[in-house]
Amino acid sequence: GASGSTVVASMEGTRPIIAEVQALVSKTTFNVPRRTADGFDFNRAKRENKIEFAIIKAGGGDGKTGGLYKDSKFERNYREAKAAGLLVGAYFFGKALTVEKAEQEAKYFLELVKGKGFDLPLYYDVEADMVVKLSKTQLTKIVKVFCDIVEKAGYYVGIYCSESYIKNKLDLTKLNYTIWCAKYSAKEPSVKYDCWQFGGEVNKLRSNKI
Repeated sequence: GASGSTVVASMEGTRPIIAEVQALVSKTTFNVPRRTADGFDFNRAKRENKIEFAIIKAGGGDGKTGGLYKDSKFERNYREAKAAGLLVGAYFFGKALTVEKAEQEAKYFLELVKGKGFDLPLYYDVEADMVVKLSKTQLTKIVKVFCDIVEKAGYYVGIYCSESYIKNKLDLTKLNYTIWCAKYSAKEPSVKYDCWQFGGEVNKLRSNKI
């Protein structure tokens, strides 16, 4: 046998398909050949799953280094979601454990979204070390500092958090922002919310997977 590849063009209904099969029969130091999917098909999600909006990760804080990062797919996801005609929002994965760090995260988030148009809120994703290492009073203060800075820049601001942490780790009497609540269940959250994330890989209220 000889090394090589073959490409086959076919049809599945009205959809054209091109398949490539590779064969490698001699020893090599190279990795096994592979093809991987990269990105998310917003047009297909809108067409087949009736998706109407996307809240895209812009970046976050790095708990290990204390630094800040931009999500590598933010620009493309924003561009393609807009091109698909979806309503678009964005979020920042928080790691701040001090007021000073919250200020840095908020200002960096504003740099990431600068010049872009949003139809939905910009959210502060509150989870991980923030809810584990901070008291309710500390966490509430940090979240308020972040959200106030983004709101004063002219954006509609929200908080993303799980139901249990909203109940036990945030003082909503001091946080007058829209709430995106995560509860992976068919049962509605018992806390105040404006947007409910009810599924991850498996959608809890629909028969399909997203």
